[in-house]
Amino acid sequence: MLTVSLGLLAALGFGAADFAGGLAAKRLHTLAVTGAVALVGLIVLGTTSLLLQDEWSVEGAFWGAMSGVTGVAAIGLLYACLARGPMSILSPTTAVLSALVPMTYGLIRGEASRRGCTRHLDWLWWLWCWWALFQTNGRFVPHLQHS
Repeated sequence: MLTVSLGLLAALGFGAADFAGGLAAKRLHTLAVTGAVALVGLIVLGTTSLLLQDEWSVEGAFWGAMSGVTGVAAIGLLYACLARGPMSILSPTTAVLSALVPMTYGLIRGEASRRGCTRHLDWLWWLWCWWALFQTNGRFVPHLQHS
C-alpha cells in the first residue's frame, strides 16, 4: 500500500507542477517559465545532494547533465503546448505518451509479465493504449492563431 500511496503522491505532484507551469506559460514567455523551473530544480537537487553527502563520478555527472538537458527541453515543449492548446486534452495525451514510451521499451526488451495470461494482458493493454491514443481523428486539434 505504501508503493501505491507514494505513486499517487508523485502523480499528484507532477500533475500540479505541470498545471501550474502551463498556467504560468499562458501568462509569461515559455522560455522564462522553463528556465525558472529548471533553476529551482537544480537548486533543490544540488542542496539535497550536498545534505545527503552523495558520491558522484564523472560518468554519473555526464548522464545526469544529459538527463537534465533533455528534461528541460521536454518541459519547455510541454509548457509551450499547454500555453497554446486546451489543457484538458494536452495533459492526458502527454501523460499517456509518457507512460507508453517506457512501456513500449520494456515490452520490446521482453520485460512483460512472465506468468501465463498476464503476459498477454500486458500486450493487449499496450495495443489498446496506442489504439485509443490515435482515435481522435484530429477532432481536438485547436486552431492556433499565430501572432
